[in-house]
Amino acid sequence: MTLQMIKEKFSSIPAWRWYVYGGAMLLVASYSLWLRFRPAPVAPGQVITAQPAHKLDGQPTIVIQPKQVIVYRDTVKVVEKLGIPQPAPQELVQQAVDVPPLKYGGVSATMLNMSSGQSRTVIKANDAPWFAFKSDNAIGVGYGVSSKGQTAVIRYRRDMLQVKNLIVSGELEGNYAPLRKDPLEGRAMVFGEIRW
Repeated sequence: MTLQMIKEKFSSIPAWRWYVYGGAMLLVASYSLWLRFRPAPVAPGQVITAQPAHKLDGQPTIVIQPKQVIVYRDTVKVVEKLGIPQPAPQELVQQAVDVPPLKYGGVSATMLNMSSGQSRTVIKANDAPWFAFKSDNAIGVGYGVSSKGQTAVIRYRRDMLQVKNLIVSGELEGNYAPLRKDPLEGRAMVFGEIRW
């Protein structure tokens, strides 16, 4: 193929396709950068220290002296039961709460009653994001019977991005159906799913 033929081939592609190709390349490049620089997800069993809510950055604070504060008496036993690292010598456990599973994360705040010394924690779940990159993976195998006989399937799916409740995923699948003319089949697909 000569250089002239390549130029003609490229010039015959409609402008709208160039926009689609450019958008797809920009999305792939952005996704690759996000994978490289995103915060590491919290692994099951990992203990982390919650960071202050970023929405309160710059809010003024004051120092107060409570009349009394209620804490757990035996910090060592409490910490062992919770399975968290031992606190510093001056630290006591005032409150521990079970956090419900939050699909999109959330924010919590502990309220201290200055008269009783008791505290309570409120948790607000976040809404689905308007746009977010994803990196959830799934691999599975399946076996079934159809009108054309038995079939066995192995598939790998990776969620790539989310727009509100729409998840866009890529999937690789291989299936085997011995009664088909070509028993082995492979597929690469893109899915858009509404999840709730």
